[in-house]
Amino acid sequence: MSERTERRAKLRRVEVVLHWAWDPIGVRGIPEAADEYDSYALTVLAMLERGTPDREVADYLTSVERDRMGLRARPDKNEDIAAMLRELHSITG
Repeated sequence: MSERTERRAKLRRVEVVLHWAWDPIGVRGIPEAADEYDSYALTVLAMLERGTPDREVADYLTSVERDRMGLRARPDKNEDIAAMLRELHSITG
């Protein structure tokens, strides 16, 4: 698998986690909204690749919810999502 193909696969996994597990606006499973959070996935992937601590990844997700979406932040859930993303990233290398 080429480096580009591998990175695209990693990005896709982040996109799936954001859509199915993070989902702050409740669009999980709606085909037309499958790309709703894709604009955040590149930043999250870059953080994972740099080895950014889970707490900082969670803080990023919290800031997106609060500052960009205007929603009530869910820091505990975001910590769980960050840990999930880290684990998935580490096992799929």
